[in-house]
Amino acid sequence: MPFLKNLESFNYILPSWMGNRNSIFLFFERELMRDKKIYPVRYKSYTLKEMYNDLYLRDSPSLTFTYEKIGGCIQDSHLTTDEMLNVPMMAQSRWIYIRETFEWIPIFKFDVNVNQPPITELVDIELYRDKYNLEGGRDFWWATPKGFPLDQHE
Repeated sequence: MPFLKNLESFNYILPSWMGNRNSIFLFFERELMRDKKIYPVRYKSYTLKEMYNDLYLRDSPSLTFTYEKIGGCIQDSHLTTDEMLNVPMMAQSRWIYIRETFEWIPIFKFDVNVNQPPITELVDIELYRDKYNLEGGRDFWWATPKGFPLDQHE
């Protein structure tokens, strides 16, 4: 950026809410990357590979599903993007974009309306054991991608 010749004085020209010069460079880099990706369209179905590679998402996607009339969310925080895409049949699995939360988390729901394997072939599921029962007594699935187990909280 040729207009920023003196980077030491750059911190002084930023409004306080923008942080330091490092955060503004990250902001510019992210804005440039955003032009190369597309925004997700509400209720449109995407493959997981498209989700990670082509969509502009401001946070990691929340992958939700319903199985036997009980909701669940895939626990994938212990995996990299490549590991997630390398789970058999996971990259081709289809997910419907629902919305983005106030915390910028994009919510996707497993697309049951297309011809694809059931969710049980993609993830290992068991009932969530929550001793504080934060869901108000409702059951909830604990799901991890096949081959990548993660213990529930004790």
